[in-house]
Amino acid sequence: MPSLSEIGTFLSGVAAAAIPIWAVTLWLFNRFFKQKEKELTDATTASVQRLIRDRMLSTIEDLDPQQFYTLDVNFRDGMSMTVPMIPRKPLHVLENITLEVIDHNSEVTLLFLRCDGFGHIGPHHHAFTCETLEIRSGIVTHLETGKQYRTGDVWVIPAGEVHSATFQDCTAFVTHRPSLPTAKERPVDLEQMGAIFKRP
Repeated sequence: MPSLSEIGTFLSGVAAAAIPIWAVTLWLFNRFFKQKEKELTDATTASVQRLIRDRMLSTIEDLDPQQFYTLDVNFRDGMSMTVPMIPRKPLHVLENITLEVIDHNSEVTLLFLRCDGFGHIGPHHHAFTCETLEIRSGIVTHLETGKQYRTGDVWVIPAGEVHSATFQDCTAFVTHRPSLPTAKERPVDLEQMGAIFKRP
């Protein structure tokens, strides 16, 4: 009959062998579930983007191109699109983020931005206008610099400057100077928009 010390040695050996096996198993499971979570997140993001695109297009399909404006959005990978901006009609431009034209004249276009909860805008630039954000509530974080803008702060973004940001329970006045062109002057490009929103 084995002694207690032999049983202890045996159990110690089993435990020593089992720990690396369990560690590897847990790592594999963790990796598998993280991959599935990423796939689900990407699929959900793509679905939301398609929904936003479809809503944009259905909103503008019956409008006179002289009655709304367009904003150029240019990405680092060379892709770009023209986003419709409609007077007095909040438009979802990204998940949780809406933009609405509240004033327009020959010099500036004034938009109202609202983000309920958390929102994110990836790196992009506007080739034709200087963009100024006047924060009315919440927090806007400039991701390139880490600087945070809060109520009363003003963030000026020169034309052509790449920028990205997060928004937390935020409202802001967004001024574009010079004023945005009408959709007749710079039409919405449906093919460009389709290509952008198809990306995962």
